[in-house]
Amino acid sequence: MLLDRLQEWISDPTITDICINADGGAWLDRGRGMELQVQDGKSADPLQVTTQLKGWVLEQLSRAGKSWDARNPFVDSALPPAHRLHAVFPPVGGDGMTLSLRRLGRTLEASAEERWNSSARLFEQLCRAVASAQTVLVAGSTGSGKTTLLNDLLAFIPPNERI
Repeated sequence: MLLDRLQEWISDPTITDICINADGGAWLDRGRGMELQVQDGKSADPLQVTTQLKGWVLEQLSRAGKSWDARNPFVDSALPPAHRLHAVFPPVGGDGMTLSLRRLGRTLEASAEERWNSSARLFEQLCRAVASAQTVLVAGSTGSGKTTLLNDLLAFIPPNERI
């Protein structure tokens, strides 16, 4: 049942973030902030939720050519076609497993120049700062494009530099 709902949420283009806790509680963001989904009156058994989620996550990781082991109790991966997956396994996840999925923006299909066209001057300043090894602080709200910006700026780090 949980996995059926998860597939529905993944398929819903209005949902940008999905977070599932070990008790089966699910939080969804449809652009209005995270909202708790109504549960069936009581919390689910963390072991049952973990068993369901673990099987699903391991299947997704296998498709992506990644693996999980007990020495690394959390994992990040891309979930084609458009989600970023983060899972935390016990004991780090507490009594059970937690899962977070974020829908990646359509802007990834565009080039960096197209993405930052409306703020080209600022993007150019940031590129120069990165190229000259200046410190750059990037902050913003969830889904505002921080990771996309940083990925685009990586191209301006000189090849002889280390991160």
